[in-house]
Amino acid sequence: MSRARSATALVLTVAAVVWTVGALAQESLFPRPAELEPAVQFWTRVYTEVDTHSGFIHDDLRLDIVYETIKVADDLSSRERRRHIEHAIDTYQAILNKLEPPKPRQVPLPPLKPPGEPSMVVARMRGTKRRRRRRRI
Repeated sequence: MSRARSATALVLTVAAVVWTVGALAQESLFPRPAELEPAVQFWTRVYTEVDTHSGFIHDDLRLDIVYETIKVADDLSSRERRRHIEHAIDTYQAILNKLEPPKPRQVPLPPLKPPGEPSMVVARMRGTKRRRRRRRI
């Protein structure tokens, strides 16, 4: 019985060493620049946390900012799904517009945006959902 345990331990140790060496070799073959890390983390989240019936409401430029994960019923038409997503985006746009800091009144500056236009953060907001794989026949 102890020989079986020793053999199992040896096999697991060898597998761990091989896996570690393989991971280190892969990192050197495919380096990940630091400036791409937020995008890598975002898309890792998309493919691990979101299924084809849900998605993220997130900032378009700062991918590390995710406002909400929304679920969309599968029995809705594509138009109804889009309306559901747009409603969630509109909700967060309204919240962000209310939270936008007031401009200083000491030095008059030209407006950063025309009246009625969304702020820069709100304009960058979008929804991302995982796409279904198409089956090839």
